[in-house]
Amino acid sequence: MGGMLQWDSVLVTSRDQCTSATGRMAETITQLHRTSKSPAVLPLLICVLAYTLEHVMHDDAFFERQARLCGVLADPKRLRLLEALRDGERSVGELVELLGASYPNVSQHLNGMRDAGVVLTRKAGTTVFYRLAYPRLMDACDIVHEVLRAQLTAERRLGQRALAIR
Repeated sequence: MGGMLQWDSVLVTSRDQCTSATGRMAETITQLHRTSKSPAVLPLLICVLAYTLEHVMHDDAFFERQARLCGVLADPKRLRLLEALRDGERSVGELVELLGASYPNVSQHLNGMRDAGVVLTRKAGTTVFYRLAYPRLMDACDIVHEVLRAQLTAERRLGQRALAIR
């Protein structure tokens, strides 16, 4: 195949195509591993993914994806949805009740989060369930919470000093 790699529906012929395919690659690896009769396919696919990620992480496209992810997370309601999904899967109805928001509004936010790869869905009958695609994302939220607590503590101390001076 001279310079091309092809697995089922994934055809990668250049570095740019690797970049655009990276978001789907992990899912493809899982699917191919499940359907492949050869146990050797998983290590090969993992190597391709690792190589792709290593080179993509220094591209502008990588930083554009990071900015898009941060943009998705830069909304208070979406952050509340993440927090609600921290402990596992929930239905849209449960999330509506937890947030006290309308069904269409919660659905719209969840769709944006799904499109950005932040959440995954599962349908059972007419009920749609959401879960975090990458639970480690909550580690990042926890770090931000720590920074905010430190900022609030510093501001409180500054305010107390200002009052003591008067």
